[in-house]
Amino acid sequence: MKKQALSFVQNSFFKYQFDLFEYQLTKVYFRYSLTLFPSDNDSDFLGWLIDFYRKYIRSKRNSNSALAIEYLIQKNNLVYREHGQRLFHMLQFLNFITKLESPKSFQYFIVKGKKYIIEEFYLADFMKFIQIPSTNSYQRTKLVDYVESLHNVNLIVEQFVDGTFRIFATFLYSGVKKVAGRLKVKVYIIEDLYDYAYPFIFSKHFINYKNRTDCLLKLQIMQCITVQSVKKLFPLSEFLLQIKLSNSKLIQVKKDLILLIQEIGHEGVIQDKIKIIPKHKRASVKYFNIDQLEVKHLNQRIAYLIFYELNN
Repeated sequence: MKKQALSFVQNSFFKYQFDLFEYQLTKVYFRYSLTLFPSDNDSDFLGWLIDFYRKYIRSKRNSNSALAIEYLIQKNNLVYREHGQRLFHMLQFLNFITKLESPKSFQYFIVKGKKYIIEEFYLADFMKFIQIPSTNSYQRTKLVDYVESLHNVNLIVEQFVDGTFRIFATFLYSGVKKVAGRLKVKVYIIEDLYDYAYPFIFSKHFINYKNRTDCLLKLQIMQCITVQSVKKLFPLSEFLLQIKLSNSKLIQVKKDLILLIQEIGHEGVIQDKIKIIPKHKRASVKYFNIDQLEVKHLNQRIAYLIFYELNN
């Protein structure tokens, strides 16, 4: 090792801070590896380093107000089918429940060798988390219906394999009752899902959505960002065709897309540069800083937006 790299790691070694030493040494090797194997080549050689770095970054970020998700299934029907909004609600709920300050001694229930964690919370706290005013009676009623139907949901993640969901189980029980004038929720959630460590964190604007189109847009971005590859591809042309909106409404969707990409960049998830790929093979590929991206850059002649995971 050269002197500069050696000085970077030696203090933690001599102070017996071996977790920090491991991280620092890996970071030195990681940066050097990127000069030999560019990250956009998705070399298998870099796979374990990228995974290590993702987990470290996840552990260091403040996730109190951010949405964190794991690798999502990469088929487009995940976004456009009726399961899309259900999936979004599920991500909202999972991110909320894993942030609850639970007592040290969990209540739990065992069914066929599987442990279910029992959680209780006030509905108003969930509404606050997903940025819905507690005075909104219509949304409150919808949330009550949603929570009470959680145990009927068939698709829940046990673990992630090759970037796809493995279907496992449902919530064992979910219900809402009034306690001292306040609506209180009680759920039994499987331990595997409850304890899952998510490596990605997104900005607070992903916690809720304005309408169905906004929900689809955010799900598509999540699906794009959470691929295993450091190369992230957003199918702009395909997405705009799927939502089928007037030109005036498409402009707002493009503005929202730009805002969300910029927020992800500011969160430190992706690099500042974005690559714009045209439909026509003879047209030139363009590069922009995410903060310089404008609606006019996202015209009908664009096929894909490509950005890369921040990894150094």
